[in-house]
Parts: sequence; structure tokens; C-alpha cells
Amino acid sequence: MKFFTGLAFLLLSLNANAAFITFDESSLEGHGLQASRGWGGYNVTNVGLGLEVFGNYWVSLAPIDVATLSNSVLSFEFMTNNVGEINGIGFDNDGEIRTGGLVFDFGGTQKYGNQDFARSLSAGVWYNITIDLANYDLTGFNRMLFIADQDQENTNTDSNFRNLIVTTPTSLVDVPAPGTAMIFGLALAALSLTGRRKV
Repeated sequence: MKFFTGLAFLLLSLNANAAFITFDESSLEGHGLQASRGWGGYNVTNVGLGLEVFGNYWVSLAPIDVATLSNSVLSFEFMTNNVGEINGIGFDNDGEIRTGGLVFDFGGTQKYGNQDFARSLSAGVWYNITIDLANYDLTGFNRMLFIADQDQENTNTDSNFRNLIVTTPTSLVDVPAPGTAMIFGLALAALSLTGRRKV
């Protein structure tokens, strides 16, 4: 049985390309009015594999390859130490958040944008989030947003992101389907292993 599990994992690995999103100061900037009128900022963490956004601040990562992302799965870990109005991630094409961007709200106190991944957030807990971007229209977007929004004075929030992985399926033509002879051979190997265990 281990053989078949290993084979299935190998076939899945051959049919997908995965890459980490790494953060670099040169590709990050405050996003529009939320950066100029808000307070707070951001820090690159974990040698570029993590990002902390804090205060009342939105960060933009640009440029992004939307053609690649639109058929991909985005997986990452998210955590907040202090739940804000909006804690989330999104996409946009300009510096104005009210002109048609796509925001995924993970469960802040203010319902904003897409609620597909919203939940009751607990401070200090890392959540695993997986977004199949093929289910959303990313047409026209050229930047990714990271959001820690808390407009109420004298209060702060933070949003921490780490280990962002983009997985893009490749063409199934690259890996030929097993033929009848190969399936028969695998079945014989499985029977042989089963027979040895019973002895």
C-alpha cells in the first residue's frame, strides 16, 4: 500500500509547479490612502518568507503575474495578535481601495469584501488558508494587498503572513497515463506484497 501512496504522490508532484512568494522591500509599498492617512507600517520577516502589517495599514506587493495566479492555488499561514476591523489579503489595480479591488476578509470585526474565508479569529493562532484563485476573476489586477485595518483611534491590529505558496497545475499531457500493461504490473506487485505479509 505504501508503494501506491508513494506513486500517487509522485504523480501529483509531477503535475504541479509550486513556488514560494518572497517579500522584498523593493516590491512593497503602502497602499493608497490607507497608507497615507493611516498609521502603522510593515516588516519583512523570516528572511523574506513572511510579512507583518501593523497599525491601520495596507501594503501592496507589485507587480504580480496575474496570468499565472488566475489558474493557481494560493496557500499560506495567517495570524493576528489583535483582531481588527479588516484582517485579510486581496488584489487591486490602483491605489484606491473603493474602485473595485478584490479583498478576502479573514474575520475582522467589520464585514468587508469577500467572506468566503471569514471566521471567528482568535488572537495568536496561526490559521492555514488555501484559496483556489481559479474561482475568482483576477482580470486587470496587478498587485496583491496585505491588510491590517483598524480605523478606530488609539487601537491597533496586525496581520501576519508566512509561507505563501502558489501552486500551478501543469498540463496533464506532460505525464502520460499508465497503460494497461503498467496497471497490470502494479496490480501484480501489490498482490505479491500482500502475499508476503500473510506468510
